[in-house]
Amino acid sequence: MRMRRLVWRHIPASKEPLHLGWIQLARGRWNTQRPRLACLYTALTQDGAIGEYRKHFTWSGLGAPGDVKPRDLVSLIVDVEPVLDLTDHALLEQLNVPDPAALVGDTPRHHALCRRIAWNAVRDGFRAIHAPSAAVRGERTLMIYPESQHGRLRLRNGPDRIPLNYGPDPLAA
Repeated sequence: MRMRRLVWRHIPASKEPLHLGWIQLARGRWNTQRPRLACLYTALTQDGAIGEYRKHFTWSGLGAPGDVKPRDLVSLIVDVEPVLDLTDHALLEQLNVPDPAALVGDTPRHHALCRRIAWNAVRDGFRAIHAPSAAVRGERTLMIYPESQHGRLRLRNGPDRIPLNYGPDPLAA
C-alpha cells in the first residue's frame, strides 16, 4: 500500500514539525523499544489530530493546565510506501490479532501488542503503519518510521499551522 496525502499532527508552538529530535521523543503504542526507532505519529484529519492531542495529555497525566504548553496543529504532506494497513480485517487475522479493539486498548498488554506489530512491520520492510485511532472512534492514524531504511518516504511541511491551545483552557481546541 502507498499513501499520498495531507496528514495532521500536534507539536509544541513554533517548533519545526519534521525535526527528528521531536519525533524521537515520542512515546506511545507504536514506538519500537529495542532497538528504539523514531515514530512520527500523524492523524488523517484535523479532528483526529485534536482527539489524539487531548488523549495524549489527559491519559498521560500531563493535562494539568499549568503543565500543557502552547501547541500548534500542523499539516504535513506525506508520500510513503510500503504501508502496513491495520484497518484490513483479513490482514489482522494473518497477524494473529483476532480482536481489532486490541489495537486501540490502553492496557500494557494492548501497547505491547502494538509495539510487537510495529517492530515486525519495520523489520519486514514497511515504512509506515495505517491504523485505527485509539483516541477517536472512526478516525485513522498513520505512524511513519523516518529512520527506517525500507521503502520510500517523502515528507514536507504542509500549508497549515493552526494555534491549538493558546487560550485559558489548554485542552480546548
